Amino acid sequence: MSTDLTIYDVLTYFFEEVFRDGLYEEDEKEMIMQLRREFNIPPAKFLEVMKKVDQRFKNDELEYRERSFEKDNIEIYTKILIKAFEDNVITAQEEELVLKISGILSISKSVHLKIKADNNLSTQIAAQKPVEKAEIIEDVCEEADSLLTEEDIISFLEMG
Repeated sequence: MSTDLTIYDVLTYFFEEVFRDGLYEEDEKEMIMQLRREFNIPPAKFLEVMKKVDQRFKNDELEYRERSFEKDNIEIYTKILIKAFEDNVITAQEEELVLKISGILSISKSVHLKIKADNNLSTQIAAQKPVEKAEIIEDVCEEADSLLTEEDIISFLEMG
């Protein structure tokens, strides 16, 4: 079983933080939709991950906590880095994913380095042949994609 970081791990971490306070604020919705657009996450897979995390929140599996945007962004990014470093090798896909996510979460290079140091994260870059635009997301649920729109997803978020 692979321990590589996937966009679905990242999406799960985003939803876990957003759902903790039970509110779906505009900045949170925009951040999650930016993630979806940036990585072309299929709507059906997006909703599947969102519903799983929402159900965990409803089942009290996620600890309730008021959201602190900057602090929570750092927490999300820390989870992402820990997952990426889990096997002590960063693949080209993971490196690209982490770089894009740091931009979405407004994580500076100095914060990135501090998180690495605080969590004893060291690794090697995986020796791989050059990768043209890394394919991060598997193409799943093609039929369902045509049925779901970004508006459907936003409606689900607004329902709470």
